[in-house]
Amino acid sequence: MLHRYSTKPIRVDEFSKLLHALFPGGGSLPPRLGLAVSGGVDSMALAHLLHLLRQQQQQQQQQQQGTLADQPTNPPPSITAYIIDHLARPTSTSEAHAVSKYLRNRYAFETEILTVQWPKSPHGSTKFELNARQHRYQLLCRACLKNSTQHLLVAHHMDDQAETVLMRLIGGTGRAGLSGIKPVSNIPECISIRSSERIKLYRPLLPVGKERLVETCVGEGVEWWEDPTNMEKTLTRRNAVRWILRSGTLPKALHRDRLVQLSRTMSAKTEREDKELEKHLRRASMKVDIVSGQAIVELPRKLGEMGDAMRRLLARIAELVAPLEKVEGKVIRDVVAEKIFVGGASAAFTAGGLRWEPVHPKRSKHTASKHKRSEGADDVEIVTWRLTRQTPVAAQPSPELTLNASSPDPTGSKTQYNEWHLFDNRFFLRRVSLPGADVGSSSPITIRLVKDGLKMAQKEIFSEKNPLPPVYFTIPDISQERIAQIVGKMIKDLTVEARVGVPIAYIGEKIVGLPSIGVWVGGTLRDGESVECMLRGQTRKGKGEDDVVSRDTGLKVVYSR
Repeated sequence: MLHRYSTKPIRVDEFSKLLHALFPGGGSLPPRLGLAVSGGVDSMALAHLLHLLRQQQQQQQQQQQGTLADQPTNPPPSITAYIIDHLARPTSTSEAHAVSKYLRNRYAFETEILTVQWPKSPHGSTKFELNARQHRYQLLCRACLKNSTQHLLVAHHMDDQAETVLMRLIGGTGRAGLSGIKPVSNIPECISIRSSERIKLYRPLLPVGKERLVETCVGEGVEWWEDPTNMEKTLTRRNAVRWILRSGTLPKALHRDRLVQLSRTMSAKTEREDKELEKHLRRASMKVDIVSGQAIVELPRKLGEMGDAMRRLLARIAELVAPLEKVEGKVIRDVVAEKIFVGGASAAFTAGGLRWEPVHPKRSKHTASKHKRSEGADDVEIVTWRLTRQTPVAAQPSPELTLNASSPDPTGSKTQYNEWHLFDNRFFLRRVSLPGADVGSSSPITIRLVKDGLKMAQKEIFSEKNPLPPVYFTIPDISQERIAQIVGKMIKDLTVEARVGVPIAYIGEKIVGLPSIGVWVGGTLRDGESVECMLRGQTRKGKGEDDVVSRDTGLKVVYSR
């Protein structure tokens, strides 16, 4: 039996409350909003509601300007709709253009069609759903960064939430996974895109059932374009789960409302755990060496009592410096957490693409926080671990990245920045050329990890056979002897294990530089040309330390040489 829910359409005042609730203090909306549009009923309902809200704000602004001319008002946000053309169906391109035209003509939205470039037939892969999701979010992320849009609205709703929770129940996920889709989150699948952490996804329709979105479009005369592949029961896992949920054959405990309530309960528990975790994070720290990516992490032993919250923290810490996009929860639960907090491992071990090495434990005294009653000094035991990229396994291909020269600026007046590329999931690199730089004959540079490569690079860079002295971008115009002293000390300070994780630059088979240090064989780069290199979590370039509070961990992270 099919379940019947309310088909009451969504009114603009209700939508306004849902949307404003996602922003700090329920305050004014940002000046620029992005909107992800597929053309389906969900995203078209969201587009229509956003249009009505903007109309309402424009009317209110006109009224205020007429009566309170001396008081500033916040203008309605500008809206850019991004339409994804997956090229997965013969009619997808014509539909994308039809959607774009409709949004421009009816709502006066700015629009941009983003086309997925598949390396081969999209349906030729058994991971079509996963690949399409990755392509879609990466296109959206790049478009938002290009247009300086940091707030992207998507039309996920209550039915999507129920489907997600059911899929995760089937997969045996933990409490955090059963929290389901978050109302506000970082944009997923974009770890390889520099500055992707600036983009946030907002889901104002998450508390709303799909039937109300349909009713809104029908009642308001809004057109939408159906994707017939969404009705193919076996095309994707989500399609299958959607069909099972709508069939009404599941027990009551797995009906939509029960699944959504489960997600809310798990989300509330996870939030309480994370708040408790924050109290301990004040006494934790992480220092990352920007040359090798090696990290020293200090954690209060009491974190070992935090269960799921502690394991989530360890996974996020590992993902900041590991050569993996995702560190499996099972690895953290069964290996890392057990050895760090429970078993008290005294020897190094490898897990999640990293070598975890205990550093001599120490005890540190911290005075109680001012907002608490003074209880004297807390004696806190700290566990300290060194995290280093695991030595590449011979049987697996070594990471490699090619950096092509910047395209010359035809006007000769602008600095040309190539796109950032992620190497080994740890370092972002790009080539840069200043105005007038002669880069037409520059050779491609290949970045690799090589055993003993650091020793070979040091020998090659400072070889007396080189016709030109080495170039050190961090401190230009210093003597070759001084450069050799600085670089030599940096290398000496690295542990043997950390040296394997330092990226080595090649032209052909000749070593030409160490991009994370900023030193190059003289003559490798043309005058006015450079290579920028930053760790994935690093927020700025330059001398000295870079202190950030990691958005993923809540932990203070210091990036330094």
